[in-house]
Amino acid sequence: MINDREKEKILKAITREECAELTKQLCDIPSPTGSEREIGEFSLEWYRREGIKAIRQEIDPNPFTPFRSAEGKGGGTFAQINGHMDTSYTGTD
Repeated sequence: MINDREKEKILKAITREECAELTKQLCDIPSPTGSEREIGEFSLEWYRREGIKAIRQEIDPNPFTPFRSAEGKGGGTFAQINGHMDTSYTGTD
């Protein structure tokens, strides 16, 4: 659990405009199911530009999973945020 000082530092580093721009950029990348490579590459590059160590987890050569896990201060568990990168254009999923 983060303390109030760490929380304040994180919130000061994130702007509404930055979040909106990142969301727009992500939404502009076509990523139908099975073809998520471009959005995965974008995500890895974004992590790197932001100075975040990211890992490429390749289970399938086309859709792969970029992810970042944060090391904690102790020997316990850690949290990871994840979500779908694919979109469905069929109207059935």
